[in-house]
Amino acid sequence: MELSTTALVPPVFESGANIIGGIFGAVGLYEFIKGLVPSPPKGVTNVGVAVGQTADNPEKDDPYNLAGNIPAISVYSVAGNLVASSKGDKKKTWKAGSKNSVSMENNAGQDSVESEYISVVATGTNAICISAVGLKNPNDEVSYGWFSDVGVSCGMQFHWSETVVGNAGTQGYRPNCVWITGPDSKNDVKTQDFSMHIIDFSKVTEAQAQAYNNNFNLMCDSAPRFSAWTTMLPDISPPVFIPSLRYNADGTDLDASKVLVPGVDKTDYGHITIDKTGQPIHPVRLPTPENPVIPPDHPSKRSEMKMSSIRPKSMHHTLISSRHPEHSAKHLCDNANSWGPDVVSETEGLFCDMDKKQLWPLCKKKSQMSCFNTETNMMRGGSAKRAVVPEKRYFEVKRWGSAEQGLKRV
Repeated sequence: MELSTTALVPPVFESGANIIGGIFGAVGLYEFIKGLVPSPPKGVTNVGVAVGQTADNPEKDDPYNLAGNIPAISVYSVAGNLVASSKGDKKKTWKAGSKNSVSMENNAGQDSVESEYISVVATGTNAICISAVGLKNPNDEVSYGWFSDVGVSCGMQFHWSETVVGNAGTQGYRPNCVWITGPDSKNDVKTQDFSMHIIDFSKVTEAQAQAYNNNFNLMCDSAPRFSAWTTMLPDISPPVFIPSLRYNADGTDLDASKVLVPGVDKTDYGHITIDKTGQPIHPVRLPTPENPVIPPDHPSKRSEMKMSSIRPKSMHHTLISSRHPEHSAKHLCDNANSWGPDVVSETEGLFCDMDKKQLWPLCKKKSQMSCFNTETNMMRGGSAKRAVVPEKRYFEVKRWGSAEQGLKRV
């Protein structure tokens, strides 16, 4: 299969299906994955993980709330057998905006076995926002990759990212990043793990991308192809396709009924951690959304959302201001699954209060009231008859895509 090079890059707030068309059509996607994962020697599998939220100089400016604990990673063969794994580290973090390579020695007798499935499990309470995952098998130059907008379409919590796929100009694409966190976390991130049949998201043909566009259930309702998990352990195997999938010459699925299945779980639950009831912990899958994105044309949906979220205290005092057109404040505020710092979209002229999922205009005139003042980075109040404005105070302001790009401490 050859990678589609058609530039299908619509605004990310149009629909979940179009998000998929955008990322699969982004020029440079395959080259990005090749650069993310170095080629491993015999008997070693390499995995690359790009952390989405970023300080503009991640080696220097790294607000700790946008980094996250190092996840555990496991890879599995086409038959669902564990090939290699890494335990992660719940005390250490990967920096925001970083690209991280994990080298794993294959298990005994599997030096040349190629992996097709991968599981990424959060290990600590510091949530991490991931924008891309790549995989290379031993002595194999083929790169396999997955981008987080698949997770967005399948109901995972997400936020903006500065990770650029392709050129930074007109053909560049910035996927969102998706959040995972450990079971003892006290924030509102629901997902502990995501797993996938990673070859189904790599070198995607135009026909395959169109099939995903037309029916996102081919991704989200297929547990072996992609799943996000609200309960998961590193020792639990993700579901796999048995028998393995077959494809048409254009890369599309030969039989969709073989795709929309729960898959086979090959975990030996006799060796899995016991819960409070004395039973082995079993994975719990994040429900597939009826619609991957709440359309911004339906503000009445706001009343159905949870109107506040639990975020780290430091996140309450971080503001991201972006000039990138694909970074839509309206999209974040209109989507119940968005989670992260407050944002300003300079292109839209809007501020999103991520606590209440409420949009406010940016102040354009000195006399304008009930708006967000980008000079002071505070809300400007109104008369008693107007809506009560939230009190905001930011200690860190991150500016993306402007002449002032960088981290400003205030």
